[in-house]
Amino acid sequence: MSRHFVTTNGINALHRRPRSEKKPIPDDQKDEKYYERRKRNNQAAKKSRDARKIREDHIALRATMLEHENAILKAQIVTLREEAQSLRHMLIKQHTPAIQSIERSLSSMTPVTLSPPHTTANLDC
Repeated sequence: MSRHFVTTNGINALHRRPRSEKKPIPDDQKDEKYYERRKRNNQAAKKSRDARKIREDHIALRATMLEHENAILKAQIVTLREEAQSLRHMLIKQHTPAIQSIERSLSSMTPVTLSPPHTTANLDC
Protein backbone atom coordinates (compact mmCIF):
# COMPACT_ATOMS: atom_id res chain seq x y z
CA MET A 1 0.00 0.00 0.00
CA SER A 2 1.63 3.25 -1.10
CA ARG A 3 1.06 6.54 0.62
CA HIS A 4 0.37 9.55 -1.56
CA PHE A 5 0.27 13.01 -0.06
CA VAL A 6 -0.65 16.10 -2.00
CA THR A 7 -0.06 19.48 -0.47
CA THR A 8 -2.44 22.40 -0.81
CA ASN A 9 -0.56 23.71 -3.85
CA GLY A 10 -0.76 20.30 -5.57
CA ILE A 11 2.87 19.25 -5.11
CA ASN A 12 3.44 15.57 -4.52
CA ALA A 13 4.72 15.14 -0.99
CA LEU A 14 5.23 11.38 -1.05
CA HIS A 15 8.83 11.47 0.11
CA ARG A 16 8.48 14.17 2.74
CA ARG A 17 8.15 13.62 6.42
CA PRO A 18 5.03 15.15 7.89
CA ARG A 19 5.79 18.43 9.62
CA SER A 20 5.60 18.63 13.33
CA GLU A 21 3.57 21.44 14.77
CA LYS A 22 5.34 24.74 15.15
CA LYS A 23 6.14 25.52 18.74
CA PRO A 24 7.37 29.02 19.41
CA ILE A 25 10.71 29.10 21.14
CA PRO A 26 10.85 31.40 24.14
CA ASP A 27 13.31 34.30 23.83
CA ASP A 28 15.34 33.08 26.78
CA GLN A 29 16.14 29.83 24.87
CA LYS A 30 17.28 31.61 21.69
CA ASP A 31 21.02 31.34 21.94
CA GLU A 32 23.80 31.58 19.38
CA LYS A 33 23.26 27.95 18.37
CA TYR A 34 19.58 28.70 17.62
CA TYR A 35 20.40 31.73 15.47
CA GLU A 36 23.09 29.80 13.59
CA ARG A 37 20.60 27.01 12.86
CA ARG A 38 18.02 29.57 11.68
CA LYS A 39 20.62 31.20 9.44
CA ARG A 40 21.60 27.85 7.88
CA ASN A 41 17.93 26.93 7.43
CA ASN A 42 17.18 30.24 5.74
CA GLN A 43 20.16 29.76 3.42
CA ALA A 44 19.07 26.22 2.57
CA ALA A 45 15.50 27.39 1.92
CA LYS A 46 16.77 30.17 -0.37
CA LYS A 47 19.04 27.74 -2.20
CA SER A 48 16.10 25.36 -2.70
CA ARG A 49 13.84 28.17 -3.95
CA ASP A 50 16.54 29.39 -6.34
CA ALA A 51 17.14 25.87 -7.69
CA ARG A 52 13.40 25.36 -8.19
CA LYS A 53 13.16 28.72 -9.99
CA ILE A 54 16.03 27.72 -12.30
CA ARG A 55 14.33 24.37 -13.06
CA GLU A 56 11.00 26.11 -13.75
CA ASP A 57 12.67 28.68 -16.01
CA HIS A 58 14.46 25.89 -17.88
CA ILE A 59 11.18 24.01 -18.37
CA ALA A 60 9.41 27.19 -19.55
CA LEU A 61 12.22 27.92 -22.03
CA ARG A 62 12.14 24.35 -23.33
CA ALA A 63 8.34 24.52 -23.70
CA THR A 64 8.67 27.74 -25.70
CA MET A 65 11.32 26.20 -27.95
CA LEU A 66 9.21 23.06 -28.49
CA GLU A 67 6.13 25.15 -29.31
CA HIS A 68 8.17 27.09 -31.87
CA GLU A 69 9.53 23.86 -33.37
CA ASN A 70 6.00 22.44 -33.46
CA ALA A 71 4.75 25.50 -35.37
CA ILE A 72 7.58 25.11 -37.90
CA LEU A 73 6.81 21.40 -38.36
CA LYS A 74 3.10 22.11 -38.84
CA ALA A 75 3.96 24.68 -41.52
CA GLN A 76 6.18 22.09 -43.22
CA ILE A 77 3.30 19.60 -43.17
CA VAL A 78 1.04 22.12 -44.90
CA THR A 79 3.71 22.86 -47.52
CA LEU A 80 4.40 19.17 -48.16
CA ARG A 81 0.70 18.35 -48.48
CA GLU A 82 0.28 21.17 -50.98
CA GLU A 83 3.31 19.92 -52.92
CA ALA A 84 1.97 16.36 -52.92
CA GLN A 85 -1.40 17.58 -54.19
CA SER A 86 0.31 19.62 -56.92
CA LEU A 87 2.38 16.61 -57.99
CA ARG A 88 -0.74 14.44 -58.13
CA HIS A 89 -2.44 16.98 -60.39
CA MET A 90 0.65 17.16 -62.63
CA LEU A 91 0.76 13.37 -62.87
CA ILE A 92 -2.91 13.17 -63.76
CA LYS A 93 -2.50 15.99 -66.29
CA GLN A 94 0.45 14.20 -67.95
CA HIS A 95 -1.32 10.86 -68.14
CA THR A 96 -4.71 12.16 -69.25
CA PRO A 97 -3.70 12.71 -72.94
CA ALA A 98 -2.20 9.21 -73.12
CA ILE A 99 -5.31 7.69 -71.60
CA GLN A 100 -7.53 9.67 -73.98
CA SER A 101 -5.39 8.56 -76.94
CA ILE A 102 -5.72 4.93 -75.92
CA GLU A 103 -9.47 5.33 -75.50
CA ARG A 104 -9.75 6.94 -78.98
CA SER A 105 -7.71 4.11 -80.50
CA LEU A 106 -9.88 1.51 -78.85
CA SER A 107 -13.11 3.18 -79.90
CA SER A 108 -11.98 3.54 -83.54
CA MET A 109 -11.20 -0.13 -83.87
CA THR A 110 -13.83 -2.25 -85.49
CA PRO A 111 -15.09 -4.87 -83.18
CA VAL A 112 -13.97 -8.34 -84.04
CA THR A 113 -16.60 -10.99 -83.80
CA LEU A 114 -15.59 -14.51 -83.35
CA SER A 115 -17.46 -17.03 -85.39
CA PRO A 116 -17.96 -20.48 -84.07
CA PRO A 117 -15.38 -22.98 -85.22
CA HIS A 118 -16.25 -25.01 -88.34
CA THR A 119 -17.08 -28.52 -87.49
CA THR A 120 -16.89 -31.51 -89.74
CA ALA A 121 -19.37 -33.72 -88.05
CA ASN A 122 -20.62 -35.49 -91.16
CA LEU A 123 -17.34 -36.36 -92.75
CA ASP A 124 -16.99 -39.97 -93.77
CA CYS A 125 -13.52 -41.16 -93.64
